[in-house]
Amino acid sequence: MTIPATLSAQSDPDLMVVGTVGGTDITYEELLNNYALNSTGSSLAEATYDELESFLPLYLDFRAKILAGKEMGYHKDSALVSEYENYLTQAAYSYWLEKEIKPSAFDEFKHRSGSELKGFHILIAIDDDASQASRNDALRKLEQAKSELENGRNPQEVNQKFSTVRNGRSMGGDIPWVTAGTTVKEFEDQIYTLEPGEISDPFRTQFGYHIVVLQDKRERTPSRLARHIYVRPTNDSTANQKITKAYQQLKSGTLWNQVVNAFSEDLSTIQNGGLIGWLNYQVASNSFIDTVMNVKTDVSFTEPKKTNYGFHIFKIDSVESYPDQETKDRALREQLEQASFYEANNDYVLSYFEEKLGRGIANEDIVEVTKEYYPEFEQQSESFMRGLIVFKLNEEQLWNPAKVDTARLQSMYHSNPANYQYQERSFYYLLTARHDSTLDKAIQFVYKGGSVDKLSSAIDGLRISSDSVSISFTEPFDRLGNMKPETFSNKFHYNNSRGVFWLQDKLRARKMTFDEAFNKLLKKYQPLREQEWLESLREKYDVSSDLNQLLEAYQKDS
Repeated sequence: MTIPATLSAQSDPDLMVVGTVGGTDITYEELLNNYALNSTGSSLAEATYDELESFLPLYLDFRAKILAGKEMGYHKDSALVSEYENYLTQAAYSYWLEKEIKPSAFDEFKHRSGSELKGFHILIAIDDDASQASRNDALRKLEQAKSELENGRNPQEVNQKFSTVRNGRSMGGDIPWVTAGTTVKEFEDQIYTLEPGEISDPFRTQFGYHIVVLQDKRERTPSRLARHIYVRPTNDSTANQKITKAYQQLKSGTLWNQVVNAFSEDLSTIQNGGLIGWLNYQVASNSFIDTVMNVKTDVSFTEPKKTNYGFHIFKIDSVESYPDQETKDRALREQLEQASFYEANNDYVLSYFEEKLGRGIANEDIVEVTKEYYPEFEQQSESFMRGLIVFKLNEEQLWNPAKVDTARLQSMYHSNPANYQYQERSFYYLLTARHDSTLDKAIQFVYKGGSVDKLSSAIDGLRISSDSVSISFTEPFDRLGNMKPETFSNKFHYNNSRGVFWLQDKLRARKMTFDEAFNKLLKKYQPLREQEWLESLREKYDVSSDLNQLLEAYQKDS
């Protein structure tokens, strides 16, 4: 049995016609799709009937504007087409970032952030412009180094034999504990593929060619917010005696900040109660960090400790923790965005294509490739072109002052004179400066006969503006109402500066000229102008809505 098309359309809510514009049917499905595009953060499942009913006339007017814009040839306008093409290119990059790259990068970053790795590497530095022969030689040496490590040779000996030496120091060797985002991406990608004891194949970073040995892997140690009292080491027992005395004062009940001020020699932290900040193994890897990370959190302060920097008493304010996974994920996203390798730009997208998808693409191909992978991008592209057409139409027909009916504004101006009056106003100068002494010089300059208009050239560091205002109840302008012409106000605080008013004159109430009233008239006229224009479009394109069909479609869809 064949179902007639009319009956099929009546049974499928998506195909039900809820309006017409220029002889074209607007279906319930089209309305829903465009409601979703225009409702940021909302889903179709959340759309109520009242919301769709309110959106329907707006969308029908939008479709009428598109017809009007196309009749005027806006879709062929060279400037508009150029803007559209530029938008599409950048939108395609953004699409990949938001839909594919950011979620993938975050998932990887989140997984890696749960652990920290300890490694050892051999590094042969190679310049970007090095010859292929030099590159091949570096790779050959690293393969030999890997073989020697696999055969049990001492890693330090292998490092001394093969790694590049700069300023008397090997560029290879021990690597501090690392976690996601704390080293260059190429290095991170390699070390996270290894299990403890494994050695990577040679790989390239901005520093040269490496091989890396994963020595250890553990759960990530939470960061700690630490304070300390610090004493520099000395060649005798003086430093030890000083830190011991500080500890004894803390034990006797002296407040932490008082002991910091009396004993600490870390000038950069004294003013903040010895606050060092958040510390973890990614900040450094030495006896100082080891000591801080091993402090028991249930003690108010530690006994004196010696590190590679000197003597300390530590105090742990807080240990990194999160009330829920959502909060932790938000913090991880912030860390990802701050990672040195993470730059959400066009080059990052192109490198993703090459690395993850195995295909290199050029900038000019990004739009077509995006449409290939994401068909819905085509709809977004069409929607933007429509938006450009409607914006240009509004700009030409509604917002263009040259097309304002001046005669009508004149009529409004003359028929309602009481609406276009200036009240009594205070014409003032506002003088501001960083210091009262500068304002005092300005006040004396004027009272000795100097012109206010010459103040800016006469006195350095003074800023001057002038305006007029009706009665104001806002500080500091409320004081203008009680001032007499040609007097100064008391000084006051103003926008992180000091300020003073000079009241030049009290301007009498008067009628505005037509030019003075123009913006006020236009503000009142603009809604009428838009409504009349829309009504003309509705009539021209026979715009109609069918709320009965909309309600029926909504009920069937619910």
